[in-house]
Amino acid sequence: MENYKEVLKLLISKKTVNEDLITVIGMNRKSHTYDKPYYKLYKELFALCFKEKKNNLLSVYKSIGGLQGKSKSL
Repeated sequence: MENYKEVLKLLISKKTVNEDLITVIGMNRKSHTYDKPYYKLYKELFALCFKEKKNNLLSVYKSIGGLQGKSKSL
């Protein structure tokens, strides 16, 4: 649990988030290569939430589709 707190501090401390930072944070345990699609999702969500680009909703949906893993439907 402590590692998540450290990663959160790192993320908050940065003025800009880029693909390198996302891979350093390492949301995926297998390899940093698997983390790269999360950067695209981050950019799309950021634009949707903070830049109020409502037309980014489809891009967010497509970015989620690019993620690999064992997600489950609700």
